[in-house]
Amino acid sequence: MSTILFALAAGLSSPAHAHSDHHGHSHHSSHSTHSSHARPASSGVVLVDNRSGRSLDLYVDGRFVETVRSGKSSVRLSLGQHVLALKAGDRTIESRSVNVRSGSTASLRVDKPDAGIVVLTNHEHYDVVVYVDGKQRTRIEAHGSTTIHIHGEARIDLVDERGSDRMLTSRMVNVDCFDVVGISWGSAVASASTSSGHVRPR
Repeated sequence: MSTILFALAAGLSSPAHAHSDHHGHSHHSSHSTHSSHARPASSGVVLVDNRSGRSLDLYVDGRFVETVRSGKSSVRLSLGQHVLALKAGDRTIESRSVNVRSGSTASLRVDKPDAGIVVLTNHEHYDVVVYVDGKQRTRIEAHGSTTIHIHGEARIDLVDERGSDRMLTSRMVNVDCFDVVGISWGSAVASASTSSGHVRPR
């Protein structure tokens, strides 16, 4: 009889042992969760101070992230070095490399640009002189290109000065400070393109 009672007692104690295992596992899980919270942060904060007066598109390492409104905002990025660029359409207003660190805040400030950009491309086999509102601005080599900054309305004259001062083309442009305007010319090309500014032949 005593042998039978001992076996029954052992059988009754088995569920209690299983319940203890469950509590032990739960305690181990809680400890793991606590350890996870104790790990260093894997991301940091970049403060974007947009003083351009308009919304800009934020790119990080060449990829679009979000549209940033005028004023201050923040974005959370993974730790390490990143290239941040703020764009208005086709134009990059500001581009900078920032080092994002745990526990600290990196910052990027962008101001309103002073002038728009005009990209001039020369498809001729000779140099061309560029005049803006009657004043010589720059010279473009054969099959070369250059960039000038203009804000508002201006007249751009492209002249062949190899001896005859021949006018190749004359354009009136109206360029906003956020615009990127392209003008190309040559024996096979005579065109103008713009992101939002206005270009017209004169």
